[in-house]
Amino acid sequence: MPTTQAPPAHLSVAGLKARGWTDAQVRTLLGEPDLLVDNPHYRSAAKMRLYALARVEAVEASPAWQDTERARHARKAAAAKATQTKRAALLQEVAALDILVSVLPEAELTARACAHYNAMQEDRERWDRPPATPESHPDFLRRITVNMLRHRYSSYERRLEDVYGKVGVREAYALLNQKVYDAIAHAYPALAEECAAQLARKRTQAPLDTPAAPA
Repeated sequence: MPTTQAPPAHLSVAGLKARGWTDAQVRTLLGEPDLLVDNPHYRSAAKMRLYALARVEAVEASPAWQDTERARHARKAAAAKATQTKRAALLQEVAALDILVSVLPEAELTARACAHYNAMQEDRERWDRPPATPESHPDFLRRITVNMLRHRYSSYERRLEDVYGKVGVREAYALLNQKVYDAIAHAYPALAEECAAQLARKRTQAPLDTPAAPA
């Protein structure tokens, strides 16, 4: 009949990890288990390794354990510092970026925004949506114009590729969005309110570890 729990005064590998042990510490400081018992959940699984609590406590009180703990914490601190350094470097890089936005005559800008929107709807096979035209509602035209400027007439897409997958990408993406909307609002003051509204909506979305696909 399979054992359903570790015998008294013995710890499983899971129990060791709950005490802060790593696989490397188990392997180098404890070595072979003191007992092998049947897995209580799966008869065909490998036997569970159990370690005598008295031996575990003796190792934890030894200089060897203290040495491995100091080394482990030093590695964690070094990794955290390296991560923070990379994050700071990326944010500094994004802060220094110049976001360029093409300036077009109003009629041409509206026509291109409509064409861009209609092409996207066709690509997505959204046949139930009416096409955009220069006579569409002004609020709608401002929204699709800002979207087009972000993706087609600014350096936004290329900058996204620059930060994708890097440490600190979530903060960099937020800063990049701020810079892009600011650049569009500066180039087209009539779109400033729409830029602010879109940025506010993005800030209420769930945090991102990686940039979202273009909307």
